[in-house]
Amino acid sequence: PDSIYFGLGKYISLFMKLPFQKTCLARIPKTTPGNEFFDPSYNAIRPIVFVADENQNSYHPSDNDALDKLREAKVIHICLTQSLHSLLRGQDSNGVYQYLTSFRNKLFLQAGDQKDAEFYANLCGHKDKEVKSFGYSESSRKASIDYLQGKVDSDESNINSSVNFQVRKEFIFHPTDFYNLRKMQGIFVGQNKNSRMEPTYVYAKPHFIDWNKSYFEFIDTIN
Repeated sequence: PDSIYFGLGKYISLFMKLPFQKTCLARIPKTTPGNEFFDPSYNAIRPIVFVADENQNSYHPSDNDALDKLREAKVIHICLTQSLHSLLRGQDSNGVYQYLTSFRNKLFLQAGDQKDAEFYANLCGHKDKEVKSFGYSESSRKASIDYLQGKVDSDESNINSSVNFQVRKEFIFHPTDFYNLRKMQGIFVGQNKNSRMEPTYVYAKPHFIDWNKSYFEFIDTIN
């Protein structure tokens, strides 16, 4: 934490991650048949999980390449950050965007910044939506002014209406949807094995409440 290590915390976390990443990358030749380092007795099924809370304090640009390589070594990454804005602080924006898009599963909680909300909406993607529009027009011939009533009068007038349909790209979740998320409510986008899941709302129910209560019953008691 910055309260203890100040600016050194980021570099301490970097040197702590390097031996971990090196050890995990060594799994690849041990589990790949046909090379001199292959070890049939090595337990390749054993899961390895890397958890980084407050990731904005430990992120480094080298994590971009490591994330891609460690996926081949079957390392699960769970990273939590306060916001996109905090992760971008002092970092290259393109590198941070590449880092975030590398995660297959993402969970977004309530956004407090316009830039964050727009980025989350773009990650959720777009869909084709049919938009209906109406138009009205009026035409007349031999129009004259009725001075008594103070309006235009015509014996030959027409009123036309039209309906148009247009397909255009729309956000699956609009940026404002991320502002309006309730407590312990989020928007999840990810993959189920090889297929991409449709972004959807998810609801977190804390472990300390009655399991017989639904999320909505619990939220109503704290609002």
